[in-house]
Amino acid sequence: KKSAPSVLAERERTGELVTAPYLHTPKGELWYIFVGEPRSKKLVSMPVRVDTLQTDELREETIQFRAAPEPGTFQIVLYLCSDSYVGVDQRIPLSVHVVAAAPEPVEQHSE
Repeated sequence: KKSAPSVLAERERTGELVTAPYLHTPKGELWYIFVGEPRSKKLVSMPVRVDTLQTDELREETIQFRAAPEPGTFQIVLYLCSDSYVGVDQRIPLSVHVVAAAPEPVEQHSE
């Protein structure tokens, strides 16, 4: 993993720094991805931090959250929020289908 100064130097070289005239140091873009449950108005995952979306490479992130305790189809929202740009945040509604857990096998003890 690169150190913060080397990442900022690389972003400055490639033009990936954001315009932030009130900050005294260079700033790179930063994004947060997280999942919320609209009915309860609560977050159901911890935010995942993404350094940049300016890449030609496919990027995969894992977001872990606890499924609903009962089977059914539930509505969640995937949020993509920027700490650098105004008006670009995304809200993506998703449906999640939860199935009942398979029963745990019963161990038989021979005596």
